Amino acid sequence: MFASISHWRPRHLLGAWIAYWIFMILVGLGPAIPLIWRISRSGGHGVITGGAADGAINFTITSGAIAWSRSLSYGALTLLLVVPPILLWVAWAAARPRRVV
Repeated sequence: MFASISHWRPRHLLGAWIAYWIFMILVGLGPAIPLIWRISRSGGHGVITGGAADGAINFTITSGAIAWSRSLSYGALTLLLVVPPILLWVAWAAARPRRVV
């Protein structure tokens, strides 16, 4: 069971960030995982490409008639990967008990 955010230590915050990033990768690439698996196995045929151009990151997978393609702008990528962990850090810092010096 998770403790209240006010009882978290820095390692809990880091763990939450890592869990969030893994979740975002799985959500973003989830539909492509079966295609990647099929192509990467021996005897599999297809092309997996990725790159950055025109202010966006692009991924394309082609295997016969099956194709998967995604594009994400740098701004959207930054918002998805950076803003939620920063907001979590702010909430964690605000909820921490104050120490009297």
